Amino acid sequence: MKSIIKDLEKSAFFRERGYAIFKINDLKTLDDLSLLFETEFPDVFENIFISHFNDNFAKNKLVSNSILKILKPEIDFHFNNYQSIIGHYVSKVDSNNEVFNLHQDWSYVDEEKYDVGHLWIPLMDVTIKNGCLFVLEKTHKNGQLRSASYGINSTPLNESNKDKITNIELKKGEFLFYHPALFHGSYPNNTTIKRTAVVVPLADKNTPLYYYDKIDGRKNIRSDFFLKEHFLINQL
Repeated sequence: MKSIIKDLEKSAFFRERGYAIFKINDLKTLDDLSLLFETEFPDVFENIFISHFNDNFAKNKLVSNSILKILKPEIDFHFNNYQSIIGHYVSKVDSNNEVFNLHQDWSYVDEEKYDVGHLWIPLMDVTIKNGCLFVLEKTHKNGQLRSASYGINSTPLNESNKDKITNIELKKGEFLFYHPALFHGSYPNNTTIKRTAVVVPLADKNTPLYYYDKIDGRKNIRSDFFLKEHFLINQL
């Protein structure tokens, strides 16, 4: 499998642990992303806000294209031979002490053949106090299919697993790249300031994109979903 990560040490770490941490070269990139968020979504008060979970396709496409344009120089610096799939925001406001459970994200490529991962780029320092991510290292190797049809594996953070997690506290200018099969979650935001991050899925530029549909207990690989831009922008 060819890696889309340029740095060989980070690539090996990602392959083994399921994630790697990188640094933004130009912090103005984060300022531009913050301005775009505040311009397009000035009234975000939900506990967890995901910018593309709505029916406004035109706005979702505009925001996604704008995010990818802003981030392209940074992505190009750290990655090669990739395709960027969409860009969106995830913002967590005062979340009533609710932990976002450990879970996996959808599978949409053949993960045994092609490299894939999600950029998670916070626009500020992230700590346990304001809702940083946590991960269960090496859990990306189980090879299970994940979709709306197959379901998403999820488990609460509890006494049996809390000593096994790795907290991903990041300074402004650092970002995470994690495998979509890696179990990950996030702490509550117990501050009065929105904890906002940008998420961009990346995959090998040569991989087809699939939706794994389960029909009568059998796997049905559908590429037609990803030929429909509306599905890509509004659902993934």
